Amino acid sequence: MNYYLDIQLLPSSDFSVQILMNTLYVKFHRALVAQKRFDIGVSFPDPEKTPLTLGALFRLHSNQISLQQFMDSNWLVGGMRDYVAYDRISEVPSAKNAWAVRRLQAKSSPARERARLIRRKNISEKDAFLLIPDTSAKKLSLPFVVLYSQSTGQKFRLFISQKACQMLVDGKFNSYGLSDVATVPKF
Repeated sequence: MNYYLDIQLLPSSDFSVQILMNTLYVKFHRALVAQKRFDIGVSFPDPEKTPLTLGALFRLHSNQISLQQFMDSNWLVGGMRDYVAYDRISEVPSAKNAWAVRRLQAKSSPARERARLIRRKNISEKDAFLLIPDTSAKKLSLPFVVLYSQSTGQKFRLFISQKACQMLVDGKFNSYGLSDVATVPKF
């Protein structure tokens, strides 16, 4: 994680920053899946972002060779190049802290949880409703991107938690550039 590349979303009169971030993230995710990459992490260090948005700065973290190979794959083709700016891959300045950038999921659908309970525990619908009322839905107050599942075609929110931590931890990243173990430099 000693190199990074900042991708800045450019202001647009046609699209909001959130829509552009959603589109950029979809392209990023698809490229990671297609290339079977687990060595690139992301962070969102935009100092002007609001608490519930990711902002307009998308930072990729990895080693120099991996980032260069990834960018050489032209994953930004298809219209995104008009809405982003990026410079060169750069070495990370001395970073004393790190970000833990993770996906968080909430059990936000009581109906889905009840169906799972009925299916797995073989209880009645009435009992399931008593155990999991509609008021049990949990809401996350985190920034997110809106994605579409390629397997089910359903739209979903990918909630992202980015918290400061004390040290860098090596590890693999998932196909969203997130990790439950690995961290990325904070600078």
